[in-house]
Amino acid sequence: AYVVSGYAPVAITLQDLTSVQCPLLKTSAWDDDVQIKDLSSQLAAPAATEQSSNNRYNVHRDRTHVSKHLQMLAEREAAESAHLAEESAKRATQAFKYQDPYQDRRVHCWVMVLPGRRDISNVQFIEPSTGIIYQLNESPYQRIESLWNESNYWINIQKPCELKDLYFDLDDSEAWEYIIVKDKVNKGERIFDPKISQSPRNSKLLLLEASSWTSKIVIPCELIKSVFPDGQKILYFNKCNLEKFAPLLPGKQGLVLRLTL
Repeated sequence: AYVVSGYAPVAITLQDLTSVQCPLLKTSAWDDDVQIKDLSSQLAAPAATEQSSNNRYNVHRDRTHVSKHLQMLAEREAAESAHLAEESAKRATQAFKYQDPYQDRRVHCWVMVLPGRRDISNVQFIEPSTGIIYQLNESPYQRIESLWNESNYWINIQKPCELKDLYFDLDDSEAWEYIIVKDKVNKGERIFDPKISQSPRNSKLLLLEASSWTSKIVIPCELIKSVFPDGQKILYFNKCNLEKFAPLLPGKQGLVLRLTL
């Protein structure tokens, strides 16, 4: 995993999820209304066949008459309403972007996971403020300036383009410029070795870093168990609110998740 420094839209930097559908609604909803109709027809089919087999004389019912003209008018009205909704959404998005005076200049940091380990096949981005995972082709982020991990720091020297068109091979010096010069090591080996750093032969190759002025970070167990500040967090999605609570929070009687439509 790598920490990425780049630029993001205002909705990401301000943690604005009012235009995003809640992921819980997608997992709990039916895939399609047709499946419900098919299921109801399948459940009603055995009863109908049993009733028809018991009747000695079957009466053929007339077909339900449907006006093709009215059906065409209904389809046209539905298409027009969908087109108007799409146009209004586009206008709202364009107006929102136009009102942002810092478009394409809002600095933001997020997490990037490269493929190759833990059965990850594509580049993934993780938004730390919400925990949402974005695929490379669906990410809302705009540009990447640099990225780093515990071993090195890389600067993006590629031409400005969309993230899906970037080349993410960090070993390519024509795409990424590394800062800390180090000896080549195999994958899986430790990069920082005390024996290597103390040897006079390699002392000139490594970056001489100043010692950290911050003290060791100590997080109490109570803060880790609280999960969120004050033990709870509210996310405002499109037409719903998602509340998350820490386990065994006083006064919530074991409540950990609440969705309000």
